[in-house]
Amino acid sequence: MTNKTFNPILWTIFAFTFVLFSCNSNKQTSQISNQLEIDIRNTGMVHSPLPMDFSRALETFLLTKPVLESRMLCDMEDMSRWSHRGIGNMTQSDTRSVSGNYSLRIAAPTRSGQIPPPFGIGFGSARVDLNVGGENWEKYN
Repeated sequence: MTNKTFNPILWTIFAFTFVLFSCNSNKQTSQISNQLEIDIRNTGMVHSPLPMDFSRALETFLLTKPVLESRMLCDMEDMSRWSHRGIGNMTQSDTRSVSGNYSLRIAAPTRSGQIPPPFGIGFGSARVDLNVGGENWEKYN
């Protein structure tokens, strides 16, 4: 037997409207820009993806942030400070090096050969770490 008094779509609309009006009634509009509010209203009840305001994106901030000092993290000539955990492997590659002769290559399987895949969509995770030996990197981004 279904409960005819609970409609998840109406509750979602109610919750969104409550949040939108409570922000406006408290004049907390500094958190939500006027353009974002207009974009949300223009998408209607069923929201389509909002247009991206790239001027306020973290990526834009990080790309335009001035570089005060830079230092090479690793020239990739020596792999002794690198470690790998998880699926796949880590090797030194002589293709796509920025400076020096080598770059770091991480290889991980993308197909299992079994249908359906035994683990769902993902096969796990791979992680590489560089041991910086306790150096202080606070001056760098």
